[in-house]
Amino acid sequence: MTLETPPGYAPLSDATLPDFLAAVPALATRLGGAAADWRVTEVGDGNLNLVFLVEGPGQDGKATGLCVKQSLPYLRLVGEGWPLDLNRAWFEQRAMALHAAGAAGRAPALLHYDPALYAIVMERLSPTSSCAAAWCKASAIPGWRSMSATT
Repeated sequence: MTLETPPGYAPLSDATLPDFLAAVPALATRLGGAAADWRVTEVGDGNLNLVFLVEGPGQDGKATGLCVKQSLPYLRLVGEGWPLDLNRAWFEQRAMALHAAGAAGRAPALLHYDPALYAIVMERLSPTSSCAAAWCKASAIPGWRSMSATT
């Protein structure tokens, strides 16, 4: 079974992501160097989306990185038998943009959204780990208490 997707949509990969980022001048400048200098790692946990961390040499010798998240047209954990709406990426990027003013410094900055690929490019926070992985290991998540406190 092959799901229909909009024209221009294709899942990104380690091989195609550098070309996608190089085509957006602000992102290429942020990463620094040439696309061949960038290190791409797919870090998605297998549930919904493709998630990549990209590291580049940056500018002035200060390495920098990006996080790229792309909606898939199905539940990744199950496969094409469980279709999902790609537009969820649009809602996520809008929420990121709207919350940026009130959450500055507490959430990654939205750097770019590609509506044809349903791909969100955001600031890479480092060090990173998935909340789910930390919870499974019963690890403390630094700052979680202060970020989630209601009083």
